[in-house]
Parts: sequence; structure tokens; C-alpha cells
Amino acid sequence: VVTGISGGTLHMQKVFEGIGNVVTMAEDPLGRMWVGKSSGGIAVYDSELSVVKSFNPVLGANNITSIIPLDGNHMLFSVFGDNIYKVDIHTFKTELMASGYKTAWESAITLKKDRAGNIWIGTYGNGLLKYCPKSGLLLSYARCPGFASSDIIGIAEDKAGNMWLSSSYGIYRLNTRNNHVQGFFEKDGTEGNQQHEKSVLESRTGLVFFGG
Repeated sequence: VVTGISGGTLHMQKVFEGIGNVVTMAEDPLGRMWVGKSSGGIAVYDSELSVVKSFNPVLGANNITSIIPLDGNHMLFSVFGDNIYKVDIHTFKTELMASGYKTAWESAITLKKDRAGNIWIGTYGNGLLKYCPKSGLLLSYARCPGFASSDIIGIAEDKAGNMWLSSSYGIYRLNTRNNHVQGFFEKDGTEGNQQHEKSVLESRTGLVFFGG
């Protein structure tokens, strides 16, 4: 764990031996860090970097591709090849986010909660999905004109409520008011068409950064 920058220098806080391949991290409402691994499930650390809980939340499936806060009492996580789950941060009780949608989002690679409370899901092969917890409805954007890739591997929201998406081929802006999709490729000034999984940042100034 690297923490703090002083005089342009990074400081090593702690080294975790044998933790495995970490692929996603998120802070819960209690200030604890949830760490998802490509094998070995989830580990939760407190502010002193001590393990609060280490567990495989789903029997037979432990590739945790994305973890995000859902509300004041739950985290949301996706398991590749399986499903999307919510877990109580106090009891660690785990349950499905919703039933009936496993086929659509079993290849989920990244999750994003927008300011309206919708859950955006980027998948390998099934494109972009939006789940509304209030209505229980799932919307697919896979067939929207403008997408040149069905692998959505990074999601961000700008100040206007548009969704910015990175993929295996191109970066896209989805206007959520009219579902218009605009693509950006190497010919448009990006450094390349292939982007990296979950390599995305929303800055305080409203800029969106992608790694490719």
C-alpha cells in the first residue's frame, strides 16, 4: 500500500505478502477498504490496514471484477462468469442485486453508480447495461448506433450526466437524454484504440481520464 506524497516522493505504508492479484478496490461508508481479487474473493481492511474480513462471498466463484459502494449499508460487487451481488457492510450477508438477469451481466467487468442511483454495468461481449434499482428494470445499449465494440471496460459520468465509456476499441460518450453515442478513436487524437480495464478517473474539475 502506497500512501501520501511529500516532496514528490511516494511513501510505502505496508506490504501485504501473498494477497494475490488485486483487480478492484473501493472505500465503504465506514472508511474501510474493500479489495477484490481475481482469485481469493474479497478482503476488507480498516484504517490501520488490519484485516477485518477475508471471504469468498460466492461458493465456486471468486473472480471479483468490480466493487462499488451501493448505499450507506451495502457494497455492490460483480463476479466474472457468475452474477452481481450486494453485501451488507456490517454482517457481510451477501445476496443477488436482482434475479433474472444473470445471462445479461455474468460477464460484468466494471460497475458505476450514477448520481440518479442507476447502476451502469460494463461487460465483455454484452456491451453497456443500465439497471434501475427502483423499478427493477434492465436496459441494454448494446445495439445503440455508434458503438464499435461490445466490450465496455471503463465507465465515468461527467457533470452534465453523460456517461463516458472506454472499450476494447475506442472511447465513447453516451448522451443519456437522447441515447446518442459519439465515438473517439486514434484518428480523432487518442493515443490508441485499445483501452485498459477500469483505468478511468473523474477529476474534481470535471475532466475524465482514461488509460489505454
